[in-house]
Amino acid sequence: MAMAIAIIMPTMTACSSDDEPKTAKSGAENAEFIKSQVLDENGAIDFLEGKTPGEYLMPTDDKELADGLCKTLTLNNWSGKATTADLGDGYGTIRITPGADEGIYSTLVFNVKGINPFTLHITTIEYYKDNNSTVARPPLVRTYYVCTKCGAIYYHRVTSCTCGGTNFRTTTDILY
Repeated sequence: MAMAIAIIMPTMTACSSDDEPKTAKSGAENAEFIKSQVLDENGAIDFLEGKTPGEYLMPTDDKELADGLCKTLTLNNWSGKATTADLGDGYGTIRITPGADEGIYSTLVFNVKGINPFTLHITTIEYYKDNNSTVARPPLVRTYYVCTKCGAIYYHRVTSCTCGGTNFRTTTDILY
């Protein structure tokens, strides 16, 4: 079963230094990028289903990875506090809050044009295993792609980063 959340800073063309020029992308471009990262090839949300309709889980025991995913999905606005990233031009928002329950790193609420609204909980593997998902729990292997130039984290393979980087290292989680 695939889970998906390739992550990058979709509103910036530079992400490695504040001294580099930054060009905002349009709301349509930001929404298309988010869709390319959270939907599978059939247009379905590509995360593990939670107990409630519209609720999904992304388990990992790598807090740094969880924080990196949150930071890039919220257009580099995640500082550990509740915030809303506006995609621009009326294309929607992504609201993020720190985890309210033990085992949840953070919760993201997606309201993006072209995607049914949904909530994503980035959780520990233990939280995932403790009956917090409606799906069977076979071992899952998930590979993430990290830009070696700026550190942006992708859930799906990409050929280049918005910072211009083209080299990526991989990191893998094994979920039981």
